Amino acid sequence: MEGIHMLTDLLRKGDFMFKIDLKDAYFTVPVWQNHQKFLRFVWKETMYEFACLPFGLASAPRVLTKLMKPVVALLQQLGIRLIVYLDDMLMMAQSRDIALHLTSTALDLLQGLGFMINFLKSVLVPSTKMEFLGFVVDSISLSLALPRDKIRNARKECQTLLDSPFVTVRQLEKLLGHLTSTIQAVFPGPLHFRHLQTEKNRALAHSHT
Repeated sequence: MEGIHMLTDLLRKGDFMFKIDLKDAYFTVPVWQNHQKFLRFVWKETMYEFACLPFGLASAPRVLTKLMKPVVALLQQLGIRLIVYLDDMLMMAQSRDIALHLTSTALDLLQGLGFMINFLKSVLVPSTKMEFLGFVVDSISLSLALPRDKIRNARKECQTLLDSPFVTVRQLEKLLGHLTSTIQAVFPGPLHFRHLQTEKNRALAHSHT
């Protein structure tokens, strides 16, 4: 699966970026009628079943990723450098004018294929700095940074555990998950919380003895 790590090979200094978010992307994938019975649920004594791919199904991300591969290939053939993570797309071009042209091209193709665009979450004005997948991408400095709210939340969570007289393994796992999600922008991040991972493993081992 693609992700923010692919920027190393794709982003060029001074690139102008734009972002397209697909609206209800999972719902654009139909489910074979004979398999819809496996996606049934009951709500207020009424039975329903999904006729399309539901959000939250374990296999849904893999299915959507595979279905998006031909779309990504088409966009690449049009000369667009891009990263696609499920329904989020970051596209790059070497000038503002080229980026504006490619924005129109990408929108026409995606909408022509039946995808709906979430214009509220998309950023269609090209910029050299863009937030994508929880990171701030800067093509001038060729760097990744954490958004201020993500830094603030991480500090708050750390302080909460520091002030607590007792920390559960679940709380520690939650914190480690959040810290691990920052390592693309914080180097060498794991060295700062490796001891927490050790403590978590020790607590889990102790609970099974």
